[in-house]
Amino acid sequence: MPLKKPTTLRILCFGDSLTQGFHSFGLGEHPYSGRLAQRLREALPEGIKLEMRTSGVPGDVAAFPSFRERFTRQITLMPFDWVITLGGTK
Repeated sequence: MPLKKPTTLRILCFGDSLTQGFHSFGLGEHPYSGRLAQRLREALPEGIKLEMRTSGVPGDVAAFPSFRERFTRQITLMPFDWVITLGGTK
């Protein structure tokens, strides 16, 4: 029996304020995932849906236990095909 081709591509963009899209000292928000989703939808074959989830927390740092705990929670909520991680280092 042939394998069923996936019909949905699920992507998690995970990280800190850069992932959330904070700008203008927190007065605005424009996550990169929106533009990425637009470009991917243009490039994906017909019939493939895209589900993009953005999980960014300002001030979160990759070295903090909370970063790893939040990451673990996110990836157990839903199976993702791709995960893009941009974690703060300072």
